[in-house]
Order: sequence, then C-alpha cells, then structure tokens
Amino acid sequence: MMRSASVLIILSISSLPLGSLPLGSLSAPASVRVGVFGLFHPRELILRSGHQIALRTDRDTCVLAGREEARVSVAAGVIHVACGGAVLGARTLRITGGDGGPADIEITVPARITRKFRGQVDVAAAGEELVPVVSMDLETAVASVVAAEQIASTPREALKAQAVAARSYFVAARGRHRGFDFCDTTHCQFLRQPPATTDPSARAAEETAGLVLAFRGAPIAALYSASCGGRTRSLADAGLSSTGGYPYFSVDCSYCLRHVTEGDSRLQPEAEPQRIEADRSEDARKGHGIGLCQAGAAALARDGAPFAEILAHYYPGTALTMLR
Repeated sequence: MMRSASVLIILSISSLPLGSLPLGSLSAPASVRVGVFGLFHPRELILRSGHQIALRTDRDTCVLAGREEARVSVAAGVIHVACGGAVLGARTLRITGGDGGPADIEITVPARITRKFRGQVDVAAAGEELVPVVSMDLETAVASVVAAEQIASTPREALKAQAVAARSYFVAARGRHRGFDFCDTTHCQFLRQPPATTDPSARAAEETAGLVLAFRGAPIAALYSASCGGRTRSLADAGLSSTGGYPYFSVDCSYCLRHVTEGDSRLQPEAEPQRIEADRSEDARKGHGIGLCQAGAAALARDGAPFAEILAHYYPGTALTMLR
C-alpha cells in the first residue's frame, strides 16, 4: 500500500483532549467496496456462515442454514452456484444475511486461503475467474486494515494513528479499481478479516471512529510505510506528482535514524557526506518511505506521544477532521 507529520495543526493538538480538537466536518461513505482474493485468481469459492445467509442471483434465491455451504464456480463466463441441492446458473451473485442485511460470511478459495468477512458479498465473472467484492462498513474496513498492518503488541496510540491513516485513505482514494473501490493488497491497503471486538485493532478503530486527516479542507489519501530509513520522503522526492493535493513533507524520524541498517555498498573516500547519508537511508527503507513511518510511530507511542501528535509529526499541515 501506500502509507505518512512534526506538526502544527494551528493549535498544538498534542496537549489537547480529543473533544477540544479544531475539527471540521466531511461526509463519510456509507460503505467501502473491497475486491478480495484477486491475487489468487479464483475459479471456485466455498461459502459458509454460522448464521442464515441468502444467495441471490439475477434469477433465483437460495437460503442456507447455519451449517450448510455453497460452492460457486465459473465456466465460459457463467457463474454456477451449487446451493441447497440445486445448481443455479447466473450472471451475478449477491450474498447477504437472511434478512437482506450484512452477514458474517466465510469465503474459501480451495487449497489456497480462507477468510471471514462481515458485510455484503457480490460475485461477478471476469472471463474464467470469479471476482468477489465485499461491501463493508467503513469502521469494519478500518479495523481490518489495522489488524493486517500491525501486531497486537503495537502501542495503543500507534494503532490509533494507523486507524486514522487507514480511514483517511478509504475516504479520499475511492475508485482505484473498475467495479470496486479498493483491493485487499498493498496496492491499496492490506486487509484481512475483521478482528474481534476486543482486539486492540478493533478498539483503535472504535476510539478514533470518524476521524480523518484533511489538508485545505479535503481528506487526504494518507500513505504509510513500514520504515523510512531515518527521514520520510515528499512526493517530489519519490518522483511523484501531488496534482494539487497533499504534497507530503519530508520529516526526520528519530527512531529510524538510530536504527539504520548498514548496507553492503561501498563508497569512495571522496564521496560527499550528503550522498553517504542518502545511501544509508535508502538501504534501511522498507517501503516507499512516504507519510507515516510505522516503526517510528510505534517508538513515539512508546515514548508517550498521543496519536494526534504522531499524526501531526508525519503529516505536517494537516488537520484532524470528523466525518459526518
């Protein structure tokens, strides 16, 4: 994915309780549409749920009880649904709860992967492949990203900073794929199944619910990386264009500066000091180095920095804004 503040948010937010932050208001998307399992190019899916679910094609409906399963396959561009003892042919398939609302659905790509999702699942055919798309609540998506990107032992304030960054990306970067908004890989945001409500990732999403980063009144597609090598990069540093949006600013990361991994490259004695430092940073960088540095954020949190201060450091010039 893409991932990114020393800050200044007009007021020093590090010293303010959340309720007193200078918040604006932006519209929240009703749901997030995420294409899943694209890396596996599935030709078959197995669907299960511990509750009643409804499988609706463009012609028929099949309802499964708690312990039943359905198999979905594709042949010659036609979806085939083996459900309740019958095989239904369809152009499209939608899976919901028995009442038509969101459902807890387990999806398996045989011999490859199994994940659980909460939401509505639409399955389409793209040639000889199935394309499952999960429409989920924004906060469910945010918690799922935090769980995928961070380990449970990550300090709480760093998890909260990650949640705000993930939510900001979901709000600002919709429409990255044809037929759905985001994928579940690092091309967009790494996303796994939603964590339990007691998981630190879920609590981080809940405690920051609705908060996004904004620049000049608009939410930003907040980028982040695992490690920055000691200094984050601007879009210009990475050879990218801001196209009038948030440009990202290069900021020092004290944790990564102290933990630079030496590379094996050899430099001539006359090499200028600036070049040596730049090469050291590139050797240590894990990811594109733009925006929030996850290693640096965790270190700041361990030192007592609240999530707002962490975000302000890696995303200078942004403001925390509440979605409505």
